[in-house]
Amino acid sequence: TQAAFTANFYASIGSETDEALKMTENFLKKGYTAEQAKLKVVWENPSIASICSAMPNMTILQANVAAEAFIGLLGPKEDVWRRVGCVEQPNIMRLTLHPQGLQPLLKNWQQVCTLLLSRLHREVTADSSNRELCALFNEVIQYHGIPTQWRQTLWSEAPQPVLPLQVGMGEQSLSVFSMISTFGTAIDITADELRVESFFPADDISAAFLQQLSANG
Repeated sequence: TQAAFTANFYASIGSETDEALKMTENFLKKGYTAEQAKLKVVWENPSIASICSAMPNMTILQANVAAEAFIGLLGPKEDVWRRVGCVEQPNIMRLTLHPQGLQPLLKNWQQVCTLLLSRLHREVTADSSNRELCALFNEVIQYHGIPTQWRQTLWSEAPQPVLPLQVGMGEQSLSVFSMISTFGTAIDITADELRVESFFPADDISAAFLQQLSANG
């Protein structure tokens, strides 16, 4: 499953510390599977920003401390969601692609935009009866900054599993990459609709930045 892939990737980047192993063991004792336990450790890591969202419209249900603090850099939370048009249902796609959201801060904007639109289009194609998801795609494709010719694009290629983001923060640049985990063996339909997107630091400076954000948050 993608949860297992995230867990293995987390271990491969050198974050399998003694503390992380102890946390994993504690979650296992509480009845979590090995993959779920690793995912919980990722969620509680102050250097990794994680967001839990739900289908059918990718509404954000919960964000960890690092993610909340990062969103807060864009301004007061309610103002941020109002600017991107989703006060009642915060949405990660709108936040990332909207011209008053992360769009102007993304140094690799075209790469991010292409990957996200491709990912969203595949979701729509897989469930064409999902009106909320179709409406979301039709909305974001109209955003200023997205080439008009892309509205006619056939997003046939499978998007990369890892999304790199270069976020300009003044004179510094925050480098992260995101991965999505889903619950492939969910017991009920509610859990099956959940997804966790984790933003891992790509370098030491970004790791320290996110960790400081978490401490201040």
